Amino acid sequence: MSDTPNMQTSKSQNRERRESTGPTIGIVIPTHNRPESTVEAIRSVIGQLLDGDRLVVVDNGSTDSTPEWARAAGAEVIFETQRGPGAARNAGVAHLDTDWVTFLDSDDLGDDSWLCSLRNKISSARDAGIVFSSVKYKNSGKIINPENHGIFFQNMCSNFLCSSYAVRRSIFIAAGGFDTGLRFGENTELGIRLAAAVVSAQLRGVTLQHVTALIRDGASVRTSRNEQLILDALEITIAKHYALFDKDRQTLVSYLNFAGVVATRLGFRARALGHFTHATFQRPTSKTLARAVSSALFFDAYRAFLVRRRQEQ
Repeated sequence: MSDTPNMQTSKSQNRERRESTGPTIGIVIPTHNRPESTVEAIRSVIGQLLDGDRLVVVDNGSTDSTPEWARAAGAEVIFETQRGPGAARNAGVAHLDTDWVTFLDSDDLGDDSWLCSLRNKISSARDAGIVFSSVKYKNSGKIINPENHGIFFQNMCSNFLCSSYAVRRSIFIAAGGFDTGLRFGENTELGIRLAAAVVSAQLRGVTLQHVTALIRDGASVRTSRNEQLILDALEITIAKHYALFDKDRQTLVSYLNFAGVVATRLGFRARALGHFTHATFQRPTSKTLARAVSSALFFDAYRAFLVRRRQEQ
């Protein structure tokens, strides 16, 4: 992996950027030991950059030639020693001086007209603080469209998968960036804080009816370590934003039930029962009550059922 590929085309595209008269856009690509896919991600968007736009690759501790390949492909490259995508994305935004920022994972691809469509939407919606769009899974072809997240965005549409949103850099900074302590759900947790920052700035969220990126199909999380990370992140998010969740009971119940299911699969009876019971008090339905009763009286059988169902997915 030591040879650097010929990147003459990408460099030429980088030099021949067209003049931009609208808002500038910065793209952050975090990476770790992914030279080929990082180059593919760069190539998918570098030709769309206009003057003032920037593309930064944040190398997150690679031990191979990934930084050299990324630089040869025409991207700016910086280094972040704190491991994790949240820390890398925060470092990338701190490095930028553009009006707007968006994110692309190093194993994903930007759509051919991503930045053009985004720029047009931003220019036509001057009071936009965040723009939501659709993404498409590479293998399955499934398209994920922006969804209504209720009170968090005051009936705005939102969807916090990578590359599914672009945000004013000032809003990202005001929200405090990614929580670097989370290794799961960091996009969604940030989204809750972005909502508050958008509203505080008297701006709004708008939806772009366009697929902006091709993303990897989500891998099933089957290991107990990953399940533990999920449970920790869910509990941190609920505690951190409980005041907001308490105003949107349905979303709170969804988080509590999710946490209860994961806790059950891990064998944490007390934590599972606590989450299911809390969900029942918040919204007493037959489903929430059944989960609470199953956790209290038939925990081992309920756990076996949930583990088996997870394995069949």
